[in-house]
Amino acid sequence: MRVAEAPAPIERAPIPPSVRLAGFINLPGRERAALLLSTSTAESTEVRVGDTILDWTVEELDRGAVRLRQGDSTVTIDATGIRVNDEQ
Repeated sequence: MRVAEAPAPIERAPIPPSVRLAGFINLPGRERAALLLSTSTAESTEVRVGDTILDWTVEELDRGAVRLRQGDSTVTIDATGIRVNDEQ
């Protein structure tokens, strides 16, 4: 008798963070930062490249947008909202 193998677990894409872009901070002598606002608590967080927010790492601060990464998934946050980037 042959035993069937268990199916491989289904990998789910991470849920995008519940934040929106409030603006950027550009001060002389300081690294550029973005101000992200929680959509659930209205709490603001200042982030720079390499920082982590809600298990997502800030990968890039571009003109008008912030790109976050979690594993193989990335999202871009700009004034219009969050866009999930399909890298597959």
